[in-house]
Amino acid sequence: MQQLQQQERSQHGEPLVGEVAPPLLVMGEDRRQVVNHPHRYVFTNGSGDNNGLVTLDKIWQSDNVLLTIPKLKDLCLSYALFKLMRCRFARYKISDVDSVRMLAFSRSLLLMEGGHDRVFRVIADELCFVHDYYYPSSSISYAMKAQHQRGQLTQIECHFWCTQLLAASKRRHKNFGSLYVDLVVVFLLLALVLSTERWGASNHNRTASLHRIHVGDRFIRACNGKGTADIILTWHIATCILEVRHPYRHDMVEDSSLVAHQHKIVATHLSRYCAYLMTWFPEILPDEVEWSKTLYDAVHQDATRVISVRAATSLQLAPEAEYLELVQLLSEGSRHEVLQNGVRLGKQLVEELNEAEETAWAMLADFWVEMILYGVAPSNNLRGHSKAIARGGEVITLLWALLFHVGIVSRPGETGRAAIAASV
Repeated sequence: MQQLQQQERSQHGEPLVGEVAPPLLVMGEDRRQVVNHPHRYVFTNGSGDNNGLVTLDKIWQSDNVLLTIPKLKDLCLSYALFKLMRCRFARYKISDVDSVRMLAFSRSLLLMEGGHDRVFRVIADELCFVHDYYYPSSSISYAMKAQHQRGQLTQIECHFWCTQLLAASKRRHKNFGSLYVDLVVVFLLLALVLSTERWGASNHNRTASLHRIHVGDRFIRACNGKGTADIILTWHIATCILEVRHPYRHDMVEDSSLVAHQHKIVATHLSRYCAYLMTWFPEILPDEVEWSKTLYDAVHQDATRVISVRAATSLQLAPEAEYLELVQLLSEGSRHEVLQNGVRLGKQLVEELNEAEETAWAMLADFWVEMILYGVAPSNNLRGHSKAIARGGEVITLLWALLFHVGIVSRPGETGRAAIAASV
């Protein structure tokens, strides 16, 4: 692909970025002759315009009737990205395939009507290809002549019959590929587009969201943890405490209340998702697995011990009274430092932002989005995400794959290709 881009520049000059697709390989490269050069393999029999080589940019520019259907174009894009992901899992040295151009192309898709769902489906289809390639239930040969079935729970449907006995042969079909993820919160992808520009702008992205509101500086010290896991737990406890004080109400009719509710959904769902990853799949998180497991178990046991006293009474209290009782129990009975920090942060959120509930939820929503995008998703942890794909997939793996395709494979401050963001 690097060779194809060089040929493109030599023939047409610098390509336009945006809606112009990069020359990712879709099919036909297995029929081309290659030779080993000092830094990579290169094609020896001409450019990409002949000999059956199909690239994504050619498909995007094609006026073929079938390829004017967006769903079929998207399937080709998924297949091309799948081939890149295979190279990564095989631990080949992957040169940056014009990451700025790929990012601009992805953004152009996102900004289209329905673009968030479209990009999500492209990445989901890519990971379905990865799943079926590495963990097939039967021998699978991917043919790009298959029909893409978006309305069903299968990825592609292959039709076949005997050409020798065409008249007497019964047409048969077989489905391949499962769409293992049905829904994703759209704001995650939107946040990716908005947040990628800020990548590398601060040595603490964990705190960038706090700097953007006038009261955020008061809470920055809660981001100073030993690792990602203890910060997640601290803010998860605080988010839960704020939710106890401000539970969901059915009488939300004012616009401001609706906005606060939307921020609450973002914050609470992502907070619980991070806690879920810590509970069941700590290998996906950046910290050492055993340390994360031990930390979570210790904090969970400490909280369970304290709250069990309240659970035994089974009294129904008003939100404010329930909040006060919970904070008192945890403040007086907790022993673990992380639990104490979480309670302290939750109490601070409630008391200092008591008259600004919308501000509190907006800050938490922004914090959890940045935690997902900056602290958890970028990773070179191939083993952890391979296991996630094998068991059916995770939302974090979708974001991990999307970040990889725009050139981000490490967290801010780490060595590696994260420096690409500076050029973006």
